[in-house]
Amino acid sequence: MTLGTFNPAFTYPIFGEEETIYGYKDLKVVLRYNASDMRPNLQVTYKKKLKPVGPEVETTDIVARMEEVLPPGK
Repeated sequence: MTLGTFNPAFTYPIFGEEETIYGYKDLKVVLRYNASDMRPNLQVTYKKKLKPVGPEVETTDIVARMEEVLPPGK
């Protein structure tokens, strides 16, 4: 059951100044919080993961980036 949604206006603290996530087709990132203890639950789904374009443009590791800002115990 989804009670509400939130689309952040700014994601640069997590995904950089360009606020982009590279390397996925039909990406969906869902972050839910348990109402009783506020533990986060992160779900990342996509249809296709693209290959990196050289050493300077790598596929974004979404889970690793989110783990840096989420409390432990997800």
